[in-house]
Amino acid sequence: MMGYLAQPELGLEHVAEIEKKTAGTIDKDGWLHSGDKGIVCESGMVKVTGRYKEIIIGAGGENIAPVPIEDHIKASCDGINEVIMIGDKQKYNVALVTLKVCCVIAAVSFFVFNFGLRFQIL
Repeated sequence: MMGYLAQPELGLEHVAEIEKKTAGTIDKDGWLHSGDKGIVCESGMVKVTGRYKEIIIGAGGENIAPVPIEDHIKASCDGINEVIMIGDKQKYNVALVTLKVCCVIAAVSFFVFNFGLRFQIL
């Protein structure tokens, strides 16, 4: 993953900055330190179970509690499976939202039947 976002055409300083950030996030054994708590399931998959830090601190120093916002978003729509807010030390927060499989199937069906869209599962 080293240099994943680095763009050499932006110069050596840019590449060095990205490598420094990567080194601060991924340890010498290859583990990604995201700030999340998790477990390894019987199937070998990693499941996120919580956070070590429950407050997001924005670029302006404002404290944002993500859990109530995430819970409100999840409660507002039955089709939402998971929500996670991201934005520590950033100018703004974003939410990554995943949909339940049944809703994805329903949405695809809606567009296929109402708009005659064609698709192929690869």
